[in-house]
Amino acid sequence: MIHPGSEKENTKCVDKQWYSGKDLSKKKAISKRNKIIQTFNVHENIKEKLNSKSFTWINQGNIGGCSFACLSHLCQLGNIQTPWDISSLTNERNFGKVYKKQYSCDDSGYNDWYSVISSDFCVKIENFYSVLQYLNYQPFKSRGGVHIKLETVEEGSSSEEYGVGVFNYITTLLDQGYAVGIPFLQHFITIIGYTENQLLFLGSFGPNYDYGGLHVLDKSFIPMMVGDAIKSCIYVKVN
Repeated sequence: MIHPGSEKENTKCVDKQWYSGKDLSKKKAISKRNKIIQTFNVHENIKEKLNSKSFTWINQGNIGGCSFACLSHLCQLGNIQTPWDISSLTNERNFGKVYKKQYSCDDSGYNDWYSVISSDFCVKIENFYSVLQYLNYQPFKSRGGVHIKLETVEEGSSSEEYGVGVFNYITTLLDQGYAVGIPFLQHFITIIGYTENQLLFLGSFGPNYDYGGLHVLDKSFIPMMVGDAIKSCIYVKVN
């Protein structure tokens, strides 16, 4: 995944999976961010949230808590009150204070929502039920990689057809005004928009993260590949 823009910008970032935009001034970053959003299908409620002065651009730094960062983005977008202070998660130091010191959560090792929520969040975050009750959860694969039945995919469909079905399932949620959190490429990340074959994400790390803020799925990842790689998602209504 690389930051969209000119060929020069993409060449400069090609060795990086995630690009923070730290080379941009804040004014240019906001302009670029808004320009990118306009090229994707992004629900008006999400646009309004992102442009709000109260929105917190989360930066986990080198702390391996991307699932917590993604969850915090979703709670913020969905107006879900949390036991932790989301507004403090703007740099690595404060993110670490909450995620590692306050809650002693795992710094690595999860690749699906059920595991991280049941093994860490429900066990270590006091009053996490106050958050959990507002989260919608949808698994796509059970242990062993077996596909979960989806209404949008016919029974007995191939992996390719199922992958497209998952991609379409997520884009339908986006059209309905939901933000969607997925585990993907060893990273948990929040989907806020899409085109016919690409997804638009809120990232969560990098120096001066608020200067960048968005990641775009590289065009080499076709919808079938993306959908087939996702084990589960959580989603919240943005209003």
